Amino acid sequence: MVHRDLGGKRRCDDTRWRSSSRMAALMRVLVVGLVAMTSCATTSARADDTQLWASTRLTARLAPHIMASNETVYRTSEERGDYDFVDHIQAGYQFNRHVTLWIGYTHQTTMSHGRKSYTEQRFRQQVNFENVVRLGPAQLGGRLRIEQRWRNAQSGTGWRVRPQEKLVLPVIGKISVSISHEDFIDLNRTSFQSVAGVERMRNAVTLTVPLNKHLSLEVGYLQQHLFGPTNSSSDANAATLAVSGSF
Repeated sequence: MVHRDLGGKRRCDDTRWRSSSRMAALMRVLVVGLVAMTSCATTSARADDTQLWASTRLTARLAPHIMASNETVYRTSEERGDYDFVDHIQAGYQFNRHVTLWIGYTHQTTMSHGRKSYTEQRFRQQVNFENVVRLGPAQLGGRLRIEQRWRNAQSGTGWRVRPQEKLVLPVIGKISVSISHEDFIDLNRTSFQSVAGVERMRNAVTLTVPLNKHLSLEVGYLQQHLFGPTNSSSDANAATLAVSGSF
């Protein structure tokens, strides 16, 4: 009889622990949601455009340390209609579980309401830092990307650096929320790159939901701020949707 009572107490304690864990996870979701909604409300008051960004990302491991990746991005805007289609291909070498070096090529077609305006080509070098710092249950990482840019019928090579920091917080099971900040820093001026220094920044909140062993769905909100060459600026609020595959 005593043993049954002790077992019941343990089961009761386990139940309370699971309930408190679920409650803590739900509280994290609510807090992140409130932060995201507050950001949306704050930036919407001065936003110039509302957009949708949809993308697919595929990564394949070719050898123990060698990977290949392809990403396509489609962007549409309330003001500009279908205005951007970007295709990235890159090859990577994973030094360890924290650091990966990537080299790749980007082809971008910029449009206005679906009609082609110009094309841009980029050669890029990138270092990814995954989960390099733990802050309680959260993990901090980021990347450093360097780009060389060329546009058709325009002269010059634009050099740009894009550092990004990302904080990933587990929510429930393998579902996670990430908060990221990225700066676009122009290193020189050309006929198409007119701002020396920080040309834009992006802040994003993303919810990642694994669909199976290889696929995951990402939905989120991204705020982009552009700095003009004459102290002018503009904002865009974008809903983001992405499907990622890893094989």
